Amino acid sequence: METHKKVLLDSKVDLEAPEYLSSGFTALVFLSGKHEVVVPVHGRYHRPSDSSKWVKVDIESPRLLLRSDQCQTLSPGVRHVMFDAPCTVSNHSICSWIEILHLEDNGGVSLEIPVGDSSIIVTVCVVTVLTTVLSCAYLLTNIWKHGSF
Repeated sequence: METHKKVLLDSKVDLEAPEYLSSGFTALVFLSGKHEVVVPVHGRYHRPSDSSKWVKVDIESPRLLLRSDQCQTLSPGVRHVMFDAPCTVSNHSICSWIEILHLEDNGGVSLEIPVGDSSIIVTVCVVTVLTTVLSCAYLLTNIWKHGSF
């Protein structure tokens, strides 16, 4: 059985922006067919730290929403709440959805992302500038010597 999935984000996402200049977002994954989704994760740059080499990032557990107009009946013991969300990935209208509560919760996912060491920032800056200046000097010397680009 083939899976069709489309994703709607609730806001624009700048993948290049660091963590401290970014806000969270919600991704709605619309499925049809086989109900399995793999979501790629992009770890953002964090501020350098002099006390920690890693930062822990928690990703919330996914929630299951069912279209209320397409759901026949729920079992009596299933706890749920009504939830308004876009009807389709085109985001033109809002529909009622049923959010199934207390699914088997695995507690979400945690990632450990490496962060820079702020105690060596001066050393890194000096080495970077020195490398850039020496590389430019080497290139200019070779261009001068050989007479062409």
